[in-house]
Amino acid sequence: MEHEEMISVEWYRHGYRYIKVEIELEGCLVKKIVVSGDFFANPENIIDVLEYESAGKSIGEVIRMLDEVLKNNVIGVDSGELVCRLRKIIGEKTGCII
Repeated sequence: MEHEEMISVEWYRHGYRYIKVEIELEGCLVKKIVVSGDFFANPENIIDVLEYESAGKSIGEVIRMLDEVLKNNVIGVDSGELVCRLRKIIGEKTGCII
């Protein structure tokens, strides 16, 4: 069994919405992802779909999916800063190439 790791990143900047992303990894594969916070998504279930579809995928693929969903379906979140922070922390903690 590969090493399991839990990564949690919170992001907020004045004028934007709060968002928290928690990712449970097994090696470089996503076991579970939870996206929560004070934001609006359209369609409303897009975050649920992302969380469901992420299980078993590589962390790089899930980060790309998250970035796409945040850019196109979530109002009030700067996906660029959040995704950059996630990539940095995941790379430092796990060594996974994203």
